[in-house]
Amino acid sequence: MAWTRMKITIAEFDSQHADLRVRRGRRENLRESITKQKLRAVENTAFARICFALALAASSWAQSPNAVGILQKTAEKYANLTSTSFRAIIALIDDNQREGMTMEVAFRRPDKARLSVRGTGVGQAFHIPSNEVLVVVDGVYTWMTVPGWKQYTREAGGFVPDSSDANAPAKIGAAAGFVGRTVQSMEALVKQYAGTADKMKLTGEDRIHNMDCYVVESKPKKGPSKRLWIDKASHVLIQDESITKDGAVLRTSFSDITVNQPLPDSLFVFRPADGDALVELMIPPDRQQ
Repeated sequence: MAWTRMKITIAEFDSQHADLRVRRGRRENLRESITKQKLRAVENTAFARICFALALAASSWAQSPNAVGILQKTAEKYANLTSTSFRAIIALIDDNQREGMTMEVAFRRPDKARLSVRGTGVGQAFHIPSNEVLVVVDGVYTWMTVPGWKQYTREAGGFVPDSSDANAPAKIGAAAGFVGRTVQSMEALVKQYAGTADKMKLTGEDRIHNMDCYVVESKPKKGPSKRLWIDKASHVLIQDESITKDGAVLRTSFSDITVNQPLPDSLFVFRPADGDALVELMIPPDRQQ
């Protein structure tokens, strides 16, 4: 009997031990399964992150600015101008150290403009020997004066249509024509740059006039090289440089720029200074009798 009980006890022990090994094996298999699942989850997460990073990088590469895109947006900014105002400083930088020219321009379609220009000999554009001229086009007349000369002229014109023929082209005074060309040249200029953007390169960024700008350049084999500063936020032209082979730089800097924004009527009203006289032709004070 004792031997029989011992065999039963041994058998029970073996059975319990075998059951324990099975349970231990199951736990190890479960632990291994969980570990594999965790590893797969980590791998999947890592893979997802890598894919996301690659997608983000691809998107960033696709959206990186280039000269064509930048100049196209600039051309769109100036397309269909209804009004604009700006201050421009034009300077030729070379060994002669010439004095620059300053222009303050406001323009509102179809028939109003204001131009104040200062610089050596700028009056030659109006056939007068002066270094400063103010022109105001009010839609009916073109007014012109030289500060300090105590004179002003009035010329019919300023984009005035012929009342007898609605289809006739607008009459335009010489001074108003100058103002119109001055403003329209800015629009034409950026269109020209946009048309040749494939020959220009984005070479970097710069900060001028407290504005962060793209710098776009072209360096043709013949003719002057060109460098443009385009405001990153608004895509307006901030500065334009033409550089000749001998190193001279023609620089035009723009500031206080508005494009297609309301301009007050008072800006296009001419008010002569006290004592100024209306004349047919302005004469410098030293030649007046």
